Formats: sequence, C-alpha cells, structure tokens
Amino acid sequence: VGDVRQHGLLIGVELAPPVDGLRWGRRVSAACIDRGVLIRPLGDVIVVVPHLTTTADEVVRIVDVLREAIAEVCG
Repeated sequence: VGDVRQHGLLIGVELAPPVDGLRWGRRVSAACIDRGVLIRPLGDVIVVVPHLTTTADEVVRIVDVLREAIAEVCG
C-alpha cells in the first residue's frame, strides 16, 4: 500500500505495484468480490464507499476482506 486517503466515508487505498502494468487494483477488487465485498478499483487505487447506515461489524468485515485480498494479490 502506497497511500491511504479519506474524505468522509470515501476511502482510497493506493496500491504500489513494483512494476507498471501489474493491474493490482483489478485483481484486489476481484478477490474482494470473491469474498462477498463489493469495491471498485480506479487503476491501482481501491475505492471503498460504505453506506451511510453501515454498522461497525460491517466496517470490520470490509477492512478484513480488503486486507486479505491485498495480502493474497500483492503478498
């Protein structure tokens, strides 16, 4: 992870692949979707936008799934 940016509930997790063209964003997004969490990549930035009514348990699930997906793809 190269950087994490946040504005309100909008969070961008910038991945830092060691070589251009690895498309980590798309691969991390697919790994999250496989685990039941829908996120969106913008290039190598993972965008997380939880609902306004997201519970604390759901936030923990989103973060855990994102962490697992990053470790799987970039590990």
